[in-house]
Amino acid sequence: ETGEEITLVTLQKIIKAYPVLIPYAEGIRKKFPLKPVRVRRDYGRLLALIEAIAILHQYQSTKKEIDGKKYLVSTLAEYHIAKVIAEDILRQTIFELPPKSKRLVQLAKEILIEKEDKSMLKDDIFFTVRELAISLGDDNDTVSKWIKPIIQRGYFEVKEEHRGSRAAKYVLTDKKPESIVILPTIEELAKKYPDYLGEVYDPIIGE
Repeated sequence: ETGEEITLVTLQKIIKAYPVLIPYAEGIRKKFPLKPVRVRRDYGRLLALIEAIAILHQYQSTKKEIDGKKYLVSTLAEYHIAKVIAEDILRQTIFELPPKSKRLVQLAKEILIEKEDKSMLKDDIFFTVRELAISLGDDNDTVSKWIKPIIQRGYFEVKEEHRGSRAAKYVLTDKKPESIVILPTIEELAKKYPDYLGEVYDPIIGE
């Protein structure tokens, strides 16, 4: 047996399988994003991750007996570890764009830069589906299809709706997905669940 195999066997002997209570789960659920639909299954995955972390911390955890069965009581410290691990992945699930939509965002930026160089009026700084189609070398219907997820995820904003022969006008937003908080913060949950704070530390640097 290798050292790694021995360590794994030892760990399996030491760590016991306990059911886990997550007393602050409702606080997470209320803040958890509902769109796009595929992200909803990630709520269960997040809870499973919290449970796994609680089991690893079982010798520091509070245990509670219910109907003769012992449960581990998860703390917000364990939630914080799960949040650090999972939030970037969750953010990508919510804000990630299909490749063609990404290309449209880049083309929109190029169109706007060109317009800014030529115009002094901010009202002229917009783009249309037709302009994107010309830049992409494709038709309006294709661009309209790929522009939908961009608007849904908040990268494009409708400046002026389509009216008669007037095309809809779009602008870029200043949304930066990497800075958007998806999950509730420790501070938010601690206000509602102060009895379950635990010893919070950063799992990356250990402080």
